[in-house]
Amino acid sequence: MLSFPFIQRALLVGCIIAITSAFLGVFVTLRNMSFYTDAIAHSALAGIALGLLLHLPPLWATILFCILLGLITAYVKQRSQVSTDTVIGVLFAGGIALGIVLISQLEGYRADLFSLLFGDILAVSWNDIIISAGLSIIIVLFLLATGKRLVLSTFSSDFSYVRGVNAKAIDYAFFVITALTIAVGIQSIGIVLITGLLIIPAATSRNLARSFKQLAFIAALVSVIATLGGITLSYYFNLPSGPTIILVSVALFMLSLLHHR
Repeated sequence: MLSFPFIQRALLVGCIIAITSAFLGVFVTLRNMSFYTDAIAHSALAGIALGLLLHLPPLWATILFCILLGLITAYVKQRSQVSTDTVIGVLFAGGIALGIVLISQLEGYRADLFSLLFGDILAVSWNDIIISAGLSIIIVLFLLATGKRLVLSTFSSDFSYVRGVNAKAIDYAFFVITALTIAVGIQSIGIVLITGLLIIPAATSRNLARSFKQLAFIAALVSVIATLGGITLSYYFNLPSGPTIILVSVALFMLSLLHHR
């Protein structure tokens, strides 16, 4: 299996996205932002369609659109009196509606749009890997640099305020970084499944970890195992790679439930 270049590329980009998604997923689950990741992923359909209409690279169009959605979400959350879930729900519906309208303007059958919906990790190029690796480094460096402030603002906004943490700036940055991570992972895992790679390893880790450091480490380990296992199973049993990765993640989560915390 490892003799094929497309398998080598898939394993490499899969591990890169798995580790990045797992680290971020820990904060996403602690902040109860699972619905936000789902909303951004599905709303990214509009960015993909817009890129195809304007003859732009779908990956870059998706990244820019997801970042814009992240900024809008953070801005409306700060300015509105309604709950965060309600704000996200409004943008979720609007993003999907815009995506459907833009897709209706495309002519003919678009195989590239189908692959972005459900992921095609076996079709990634070295250029895609370089872009994913560069953006993943930015994401991980952000999490390392703001980790303590993120933890403070997650568990106690009052205490973080006393410690001089700018919660609004942290919120803006976190919304944008989450949107960026989703955009990077969509090409490999797909719009429908990228949320699973963010949430499931972190949820599995919460059943096993005894400290915050363990939480991040186990989440990354579970994510990498699921990715490598999913790609291997998809190769030998002729299965779609993205869904197989998520199914392995779910299986690991179910096994973690047997552990007595």
